[in-house]
Amino acid sequence: MRISRNVLAALPVLFLVLAGAQNLYADSVTFDFSFSGTGITASGSLTATLVAGNEFLVTSISGMQNGSAMTLLAPGAYADNNNDVFTTGPFLNVGGLAFVLSNGTTDYNVYFDAGTSTYLECNSMGGACNVGAGTTIKGNVTEVGTVPEPGTLVLLGSGLVGVAGMARRKLLG
Repeated sequence: MRISRNVLAALPVLFLVLAGAQNLYADSVTFDFSFSGTGITASGSLTATLVAGNEFLVTSISGMQNGSAMTLLAPGAYADNNNDVFTTGPFLNVGGLAFVLSNGTTDYNVYFDAGTSTYLECNSMGGACNVGAGTTIKGNVTEVGTVPEPGTLVLLGSGLVGVAGMARRKLLG
């Protein structure tokens, strides 16, 4: 009877740990992207955090355009970019996603023009990046998964180890 009472005493702790398991993942999502147009070919992945609904703020980019690595620019850094990506089409808005290539200092912005229902890429070599300006491209963004949050995983794991140790001590003692 003593063992079952100790096990029952540990159950609330176990339920608290399991209740926290729903927070195993941060509000970060990975997206794969590709786009192409006249003289433009790019692909890679984006990491983004949830803003609201199906809108995510891109926090990092890993990809290549025409053989050069892409580096994300901060929101507002070029052409009023906002670096927002959406899980449903159109995947970008007029603010777009801005980046610079490793082989130079040209800034790029990929955005969606709702007036013409097209994706466009403009760059700082071509002058101002106004709505409707740039090279027409075909683009695709696909959500590929949620990014695990390491701190929560460690917390959950240590909680489970603690419950197991407590139960073992109660059983042996």
